Amino acid sequence: MTDLSATGLPVRSGRRGPARLLLVEPDFVMRRTVAMTARSIEIADVAEAATFTRGEELLAQQAYDGLLVSLDAQGEGLKLVQAVRDGRTETAAQAPMAVLVEKIDAATVLALKTHGIARVMLKPCKVRTLLECIEALAR
Repeated sequence: MTDLSATGLPVRSGRRGPARLLLVEPDFVMRRTVAMTARSIEIADVAEAATFTRGEELLAQQAYDGLLVSLDAQGEGLKLVQAVRDGRTETAAQAPMAVLVEKIDAATVLALKTHGIARVMLKPCKVRTLLECIEALAR
């Protein structure tokens, strides 16, 4: 359940502070712009990972309220999603997730539906679109 803190930020029940999200995106400019903007306008506290390996490390260290993961051609992003859904991380298996993709086919759509992905965004996309997605994940 999500409540609002005194600042109006979404807060997960049983934990103080804004919703904590993980953004896994290799593109430095996109990652930093989205994360810093989300923090500055107080949408959510966004942790950043430039690689899937770093994303795995962060997921092993603490729980996140939601994830925004860039999918790659090698399937590493989908493996990260699967690790969360399988309960192999500190993050709840049912945590809301969204993904960024450069292209998508029917097999990928089916895999994403199977994993309960809340939203799929095609790259390139506007920072505003990503911030709206982060705001939705934080609720």
